[in-house]
Amino acid sequence: MAKLPDILTPDEETALLSVFNRRYPTAERNRLMVLLALRTGMRVGDLVNLQWSDIELDTGRCHIKNGKGKKDRVIFIKAEILSDLVDLAKRFGGLPVGYVFTTLKGEPLRVLSGKNKGKVSPYLRTMIARQAEKAGIEKRVHFHLLRHTYLTRLYSHTKDIDLVKDAAGHANMGTTQIYVHTSGEDLRDAMLSMPEPGTPAPATVQDTPEFRAMLELAMKTAMLKVAEDSPEAKARQATMRNIEAVQAPLRGVAEELRAASVKNAVETLKAANLYTPETKAALENALNADGFLPPDEDDEAATLRKLEREAKA
Repeated sequence: MAKLPDILTPDEETALLSVFNRRYPTAERNRLMVLLALRTGMRVGDLVNLQWSDIELDTGRCHIKNGKGKKDRVIFIKAEILSDLVDLAKRFGGLPVGYVFTTLKGEPLRVLSGKNKGKVSPYLRTMIARQAEKAGIEKRVHFHLLRHTYLTRLYSHTKDIDLVKDAAGHANMGTTQIYVHTSGEDLRDAMLSMPEPGTPAPATVQDTPEFRAMLELAMKTAMLKVAEDSPEAKARQATMRNIEAVQAPLRGVAEELRAASVKNAVETLKAANLYTPETKAALENALNADGFLPPDEDDEAATLRKLEREAKA
């Protein structure tokens, strides 16, 4: 098995970021390179090649172009970091254009001549090691360790190995799996939660009354959905539309019910040629809403019988 990579602890992260003297433009540049590696998992080559045209300042979307293996990927940068990056561009005497991280002369942080031309400046490796020593960190700190730290924390936070693979820009899942082992949280949770021999297994979620109630509700909802699509349900909906068509005259009837008998209400409906099965149902609803019918006569059949008796009286 390959050796698991080191990562920084939260305290070590804080200590490392605090040693940069932000009054100096180059120190602030270095701090932001370290911060981006710790908050996005960018490789040092990604940082050196990053251009303002690759970043959407309004959304934080960042397009990493021609990363390791000539792969492109998309990551996201938090708003507060973007704000610091824009301030850095101003301190370097210009607008946010061209390379994000440069020398004071505006040149990229790469070797400009010789056999190593185009490679990342060795200054960055020396810089981060020196700053880690100042922060009291005993580990060998380099930019790739910062990347390991972020990707391990991302897995711990999401438990989504596919998402971590995308953020890392890995070509295959086997490379990403190392962050599952580095996190150790899955192993910790499994080992610490394992019961003693002979201990009954804890009840699962499916064994709880809450889950059974949710399942019953879901089944009823599914059955109602099927019922809603049936011919009977569509006929009921048509009936309800007919009832709604006579709601305006019935509002006046409902007011009359508060001062007169059911007989008067029925006569009013008949005089208006509205005494139909639909209006009987609507009148029933009005009577129930007013508490007019006793509890043992609030079903539809009993209501209609009562209306018929009152109409004949």
